[in-house]
Amino acid sequence: MSRENVELVRQQFAAAARAGEDYWQKPYSYADEVRSNKTRPELQELMRLVHPEVEWTPAFSTQTYRGYIGVAEAWDEFLEAAEKYTLTLRELIDSDGDKVLAVVDGVIKGKGSGAEVNARMFAVMTVRDGLIWRMDDYLDFADALDAAGLSERDAPASTSGE
Repeated sequence: MSRENVELVRQQFAAAARAGEDYWQKPYSYADEVRSNKTRPELQELMRLVHPEVEWTPAFSTQTYRGYIGVAEAWDEFLEAAEKYTLTLRELIDSDGDKVLAVVDGVIKGKGSGAEVNARMFAVMTVRDGLIWRMDDYLDFADALDAAGLSERDAPASTSGE
């Protein structure tokens, strides 16, 4: 099942990138879209890959958001402060279980300030029943490895916490 989990996470990041591209064409509320049950195709594609009771603890928050609405509200809060935001998937590390560790580069340009911040983040994605059930983001590579049940030896040489 592990190979399938890695592919699912890869598909989720690709769908998130497409949803982000659509969002930046003309920003809108993700939560309003989900509440309306008339979500754009890009959001529908993303939602079909995650469990309806998904849980997400983002790197930019200490709160855990639950369900489609909760996750959409978290994105709305974050994107409100952004003039532009992109995520680039760099690496996927298979835990040989129900978790996949994603190495991601994020770039955010602040609304108003125009300040650009680049950050490497690490997302531990837990898969259940063929869907992404939990997403936990980390800024520290060692913490992410630990959460995924991995060690430094499991990480590809090309991956670094820098």
